[in-house]
Amino acid sequence: MVADVNGFSCNRGSGKTRLALDILAQQVLRAKHLQDTASMPRIVYVAVGKAPARVTQILQLLTQLDLLPYCTIVAADDRQPLIMQYLAPFAGCRIAESWLNEGVTKNAIVVYDDLSAHTMVGSQTYRKHQTLCCPARLSFSGHTNLMERSTQFSEKRGGTSLTSLVLADTPGKEDAASGKENILLRHAIYFGDMYPSLSRRFGFDTEPEDQEILDSRELVQEFFVQRPFHRLDEDAVLLGAFVLAHHHVLTRLPQKVSVWDAIHHVQRTLPDDLKARLDVCPRNECWSDALVDDLYSFVVSTIRAKYVRAP
Repeated sequence: MVADVNGFSCNRGSGKTRLALDILAQQVLRAKHLQDTASMPRIVYVAVGKAPARVTQILQLLTQLDLLPYCTIVAADDRQPLIMQYLAPFAGCRIAESWLNEGVTKNAIVVYDDLSAHTMVGSQTYRKHQTLCCPARLSFSGHTNLMERSTQFSEKRGGTSLTSLVLADTPGKEDAASGKENILLRHAIYFGDMYPSLSRRFGFDTEPEDQEILDSRELVQEFFVQRPFHRLDEDAVLLGAFVLAHHHVLTRLPQKVSVWDAIHHVQRTLPDDLKARLDVCPRNECWSDALVDDLYSFVVSTIRAKYVRAP
């Protein structure tokens, strides 16, 4: 194993997590095959800003690949304070360094999943601290410091290594591929046409990501962050809450739709009878099942009529 900084920068759902864990599983299998306990890698998996359901899926995948006995998970999900999410990668790197210093292993690997979310966390933390009298100046050179802590010592100095494996989501829907020109492969692999999984549309195996949970979280963030500048009436807020409660109406569309565009469209096309029923409904009481069913049927039909094209 050669210590290095490697990474996968692709759009969400392209198989980064599965590919990274497959690489780690091969390293563990290789050490088992050689019966070399000294070179058995120890792994730190750092999950930053993930949904709790996604962290559970990663834990299950580690168990399936028999990596859990050799892996320590440092998870700061999206419900944790921003400072906890910001410090998670540094804590994971320090754990790996302590293994090397204490002789627990000669090969330590840190997986950062993902540093694009960590960048967003740092940006949000900086904006929060700007309101203080002495604003904190957070430096994103922290990523550089993390990568510079990757190392490969010579045999005279113990031969230990610390490898960083970085995952990052790219904006939009395009994959950003990058690689170094000095990558070497064994001839058997090269001539055997064995290539890694890159994209869902190519038909390869993908990571088991709960896409709908992540999409619904984006809708909620858009609802609160990208509110229109003009004053909103109460009906728009109520309809927005109803659409978010039934977020699958938007997340299962063939294309991405702005939540506020959908809300305004529903409000413009809302029938008078439904408007009247909403107006007389007390704000401190739950809606009746009949009103919920009728409003749901209308929202589904009007959104699909506008955003789903007939074949």
